[in-house]
Amino acid sequence: MDAATGGAGNDVFTGNTALGALTLTALDNIDGGAGEDILNIAVAAPANLTTAVGASIKNVETLNLTSTGAVTIDASGYTGMETVSSSSVGNSTITAAATTDTVIAVGSPTGAGAAAINGGKNVTLTVTDAAVAGAGSANTVAIGASARPAGTVVVSQTEVITDAAAAGASASATGTITVNGGTSVNVSSFATLGAAENAGDIVTIGAIAVNGRGTATDVTVTQQTQTIAFNGTTQTSIKATAGAVTITDLNTALKADTIKSVALTSFGNSTHTGN
Repeated sequence: MDAATGGAGNDVFTGNTALGALTLTALDNIDGGAGEDILNIAVAAPANLTTAVGASIKNVETLNLTSTGAVTIDASGYTGMETVSSSSVGNSTITAAATTDTVIAVGSPTGAGAAAINGGKNVTLTVTDAAVAGAGSANTVAIGASARPAGTVVVSQTEVITDAAAAGASASATGTITVNGGTSVNVSSFATLGAAENAGDIVTIGAIAVNGRGTATDVTVTQQTQTIAFNGTTQTSIKATAGAVTITDLNTALKADTIKSVALTSFGNSTHTGN
């Protein structure tokens, strides 16, 4: 791509070859100029934009990245970037400036670091995966671990759970979700439950933790509706059990709490800690 400069209108830049190879490198300089400009990148492989150290991207308002593998983006230095939109098949690690909205879709992640989102303004994250009862996905979703989002946070996770045939009792949990900061925080975690063959076929929704960090004002958490155990007649699917929900306000004697509203739907053990 090397150097690309936009004009007064709305420009579209492309950061991949026709065969889906990433072309953004450390030597590239992209200036969108005026208008609402877009950088589109669609790659048929994992996409790590942080390898393009030294690349300059400015006055480009939207980055759209799709990848058939894992995605790593640090858009915190992209001057003028308003929205980062990413879709991956595999884990996603996204960092953005406090003025940049992030819209992220993660499919089929693998265990720890399934989604690690830091910074950003308004964060929207959708995670979908599949797992076998008894094994679990072991996925971890973390928002704001090192840099907290400045605006709203919406996280939706869904796992499709199947049971190994004639495996006996199979118990496991879906992935965990942790949110740090943000203003209005809305987290949902669901499971699409397959057929069971044992009363011990149980899936527990993974633990959800929301840490207000002195900025969150309201928190909504929704989990999969709980069901009864397999009995072969009225209940033939894997049993769903709600997991723990922990909500922690600023929790310091030096500053007032900020979370004013909490709404929980279908939850297990829950804890709300504040001053």
